[in-house]
Amino acid sequence: MLWSGEAPDIMALEENMGAYCNILHGFLSFCHGSKVGAGPTLHASISASAKQVVDCSIALLREAVCYHESHDHVKRLSNPQLAGTVWEACDALKKTATTNCTAVLRAMTQVAVSVKDIL
Repeated sequence: MLWSGEAPDIMALEENMGAYCNILHGFLSFCHGSKVGAGPTLHASISASAKQVVDCSIALLREAVCYHESHDHVKRLSNPQLAGTVWEACDALKKTATTNCTAVLRAMTQVAVSVKDIL
């Protein structure tokens, strides 16, 4: 979030990445706690949403490290795009089911849509 288009100082990048990793760790702990008492469908839904956020975040952090090694203009454009994918994953996380019943109903709806499309 502190990226302005210019190469940040290596110490600032290290501090920001450390803080971001700590936030991800807390996020994963929260997601793990949210699975207590969850049925298999809700558990899978929470896991899939959390995995998407973590995967996008890792891609962003990997690109931030590679940013210092590359002076390629295409590489510079990928940082905002990767930050956008993290935001999209977080928005999708907000829409994750919060109860077992909701998770089952959403899964049934997805199956029904698939069956309708096949027919």
